[in-house]
Amino acid sequence: ESHVTHPIADAIVREAERRGLEILPADDVRQVSGSGASGVVGGRRIALGRHDTFPATDEHTRRAIDEALAGGVTAVVAAEGDRVLGFIGLADEIRPEAREALATLHRMGIRRIVMLTGDHETAAKAIADRVGLDAWHAGLLPEDKLRVVEQLTADHGRVAMVGDGVNDAPALAKADIGIAMGAAGADVAMETADVVLMGSDLSHLPRAIGLSRRARRIIIQNLVIALGVIAVVAPLAALGYANLALAVLLHEGSTVVVVVNSLRLLRPDRAGQTR
Repeated sequence: ESHVTHPIADAIVREAERRGLEILPADDVRQVSGSGASGVVGGRRIALGRHDTFPATDEHTRRAIDEALAGGVTAVVAAEGDRVLGFIGLADEIRPEAREALATLHRMGIRRIVMLTGDHETAAKAIADRVGLDAWHAGLLPEDKLRVVEQLTADHGRVAMVGDGVNDAPALAKADIGIAMGAAGADVAMETADVVLMGSDLSHLPRAIGLSRRARRIIIQNLVIALGVIAVVAPLAALGYANLALAVLLHEGSTVVVVVNSLRLLRPDRAGQTR
């Protein structure tokens, strides 16, 4: 997992380091988007991935995985060939700012917030209920996420997709606006996205949307100012009511006003403020 770019892989490596476990080197590491990865460790090819990619044939192991899934745990299975060696159970830790960030997005007029995840549906439902999501889709591969984004676009219009992993890249590219969380994001996700937030704090999302709305309003204001001055000065100069020096002064003065107005974007704004 230390060779794989994925939040789950990062979590497994961190936990192994915390427990002081030896991380053996792996050769010929192959990553399959949405399914898992494999590598040669000690001369044996070991694969790690979704529980449905490597179904357990042993009754005891299968029962243990089913019990873990029923408890809302995501199971990462380790296998050698067709033989399941064991599994690692992971539970998603909800970020402390998640619920408030989503509530702020709703207050800003974001009508529908949907979670797309490769996790088991029990784990997905538990998270959705706790943070206040409008809908969720679980057990998705990268192509499934792409399909859901296409369907949401057809049903609801413009769609923004937020993601940080390799599995999110196709959906990020398809969405009207792709937003990558840059702190722990995969390179391909950041390269595909339209916007990269350099941090994993979800409260950055409403701030970014608020900033974009302010920028749009200021751009419109600047266009009105610039075109308005031209619309007034040009006829006056043409009719002889304003000499060239005055016309130039008024035009350049409007440019200064536009620049000063644009500097308002540097002023800190409250998260989610839409005025």
